[in-house]
Amino acid sequence: MKIRNAMLAILAFCLSCFGDALLPVRSYQVHPGNYMKHYGSSLDKDLREDGEGRLGLLIDGKNQETGVCYVFWRCKAEDAYMCFTLELSDEHHVSKVGVRGKNNTGMFANPLRGFIETSSDGLEFSAPGKTVEFNAVGIGDWLVELPVDQRARFVRVTLFSSPVKYLNVNELEVFGN
Repeated sequence: MKIRNAMLAILAFCLSCFGDALLPVRSYQVHPGNYMKHYGSSLDKDLREDGEGRLGLLIDGKNQETGVCYVFWRCKAEDAYMCFTLELSDEHHVSKVGVRGKNNTGMFANPLRGFIETSSDGLEFSAPGKTVEFNAVGIGDWLVELPVDQRARFVRVTLFSSPVKYLNVNELEVFGN
């Protein structure tokens, strides 16, 4: 037992010295900007059959072919977004959030821009952080990272897409210590 505690202490020290670790996410919610755009359709592989909550595909460590996918055809550009509210296991210093997805065909697009909000209680969130612009990616996997540098238990990620494309998010990763 003493050896195990010593090893855990060394690991914690190393993580604090050498960078950020992947933080555990307890749960998350997903909200599209335009609620009527395929919410709960077959494109949303992460929605439970009863419609009450999520299966956890976005935090299972596997980059799925399709996770949460929405299409924003014929909606206003300001409504072409997905918002993810993640609850961490405890309050942590969060340094960045990574979002992975896949453009399966030319009808898909990676996010155009995004920003982060943080909260300690899940009710009152900080003002949005700096909006980060992303470069376009063709067909295939993509990764976008958003800097945070805040203490938080709840992290809200908002990603804007093209109003004429599908946005397919497969994995959310929160880093910090």
